[in-house]
Amino acid sequence: MFLTVKFQKCRQAVYISHIDLQRAVNRTIKRAGIQPLYSQGFNPHPLLKFSVPLPLGIRGEAEYFTIAVEHPNVADFCAQCNRVAPPGLIFDRVWMTEKAPNLAGKAVSARYRFDVSLTEEEFKGLTEYCRSALTVEHKNKKGERSLRPAAALVGELERAKDCFYAQLATGKETLRADRFADAIGTFLHKSVEAVDIARDKQYVEESGCKITFDDYLDALVREETI
Repeated sequence: MFLTVKFQKCRQAVYISHIDLQRAVNRTIKRAGIQPLYSQGFNPHPLLKFSVPLPLGIRGEAEYFTIAVEHPNVADFCAQCNRVAPPGLIFDRVWMTEKAPNLAGKAVSARYRFDVSLTEEEFKGLTEYCRSALTVEHKNKKGERSLRPAAALVGELERAKDCFYAQLATGKETLRADRFADAIGTFLHKSVEAVDIARDKQYVEESGCKITFDDYLDALVREETI
């Protein structure tokens, strides 16, 4: 069986790299007394897969991993892990399925909250910029930097009282939130730092419609129980 876990990456944990996050989650699971299944071969490792990685310093309020276990205990999983988790890792919810959902492979976009207050006029200008003229810095394998058009990688934009939200593409073409922040910060003449950003939703596409990971996993559980 597979358990897919929704968790938060906040406070000190935002500065943990993706590789170290994998290690931290693996240690937490073991300390909680949960026995994962391992791969076969000369170097067996836990069957543990994460959703799309976060850039360093950005908070994650809707992060996910899937782990294969032999004797799952859904009811107590989060409580067991939270008792022994390092500061900044908070386990919120778990789904049990017969098949691994492969969220990283299915992800098409994510919503980010930018804790930056914008006037109505500033937000209107930002929207126009993102729809037509947005460029972000790209660095190739040789370390060479260039600017690339990125307007097609920005989805819905929404302004709130003390923040705004932006849906950014993930998958085959990904718009990193930190690079987006650099670009819009320059346009707005404001400082938009990683600590001002949180990923609060992730999406897959099903039958031509975007749905959140939560809704996708709920539907998967219902299908398997019919």
